[in-house]
Amino acid sequence: MANDLSDWNQEGCSTIGAGNLTLTGVISTSQVRFRDAFSSGPIYYSITDGANREAGIGTFNGVDNVVRTEVHSTLLGGVFNNNSPSPLSLTGAAVVSGTFNTHAYDAMNTQIGSNTTRIATNEASIGQRYSDWY
Repeated sequence: MANDLSDWNQEGCSTIGAGNLTLTGVISTSQVRFRDAFSSGPIYYSITDGANREAGIGTFNGVDNVVRTEVHSTLLGGVFNNNSPSPLSLTGAAVVSGTFNTHAYDAMNTQIGSNTTRIATNEASIGQRYSDWY
């Protein structure tokens, strides 16, 4: 699972091509830098580069670089691809955001679904113990 979520983190990206994302700082003062919001490690990200988009998981170095490790979906030239998409080739003017994307939501739902019995058992157990406190 990726690092914690953060609000309003978005940075410019100087990367040209399909390599690692080099973050260049916030675009406006109403945004937060990645390094101020996340520790190093896995992070869900999204990229906007003109009309093109990419969402995935990358590894943030804690300062200014994200290695794209799993690309989950792209929108390239108006064509959506969520079946083994390749990283976008960036123009050097992209915007990168930390995000809670569809893949993150699906992973969370899977975890909840696979642990439903354990969750219900813990709730019953906690409830029983709580009633003993009276």
